[in-house]
Amino acid sequence: METYALMGFVGGIIFVIGDCLLYCYKGYSDLGIDPLWIEVDEWRFVLSAWLGFTGMVLMLPAFYSYYKMIEETCGKVLRMLVSFMAEKSLKER
Repeated sequence: METYALMGFVGGIIFVIGDCLLYCYKGYSDLGIDPLWIEVDEWRFVLSAWLGFTGMVLMLPAFYSYYKMIEETCGKVLRMLVSFMAEKSLKER
């Protein structure tokens, strides 16, 4: 399970690198949320999408790992709360 958690951490780093490709480039100094899509080179946009996808794929096993860790160490009430929050989060998407 620790391997899955480590994969999730690495996936998160890859995900952040993908976002940095969109937000961090010469001439872009705004701290807003939306990057200037027109000014980003196509290769940066494509690489960012691939890094984001790869990062998310690596993060998915970590979520399962965290669920199993909580299941093994926490009581029944806390497990129900975690399951409820996860279900609520999925329904909001």
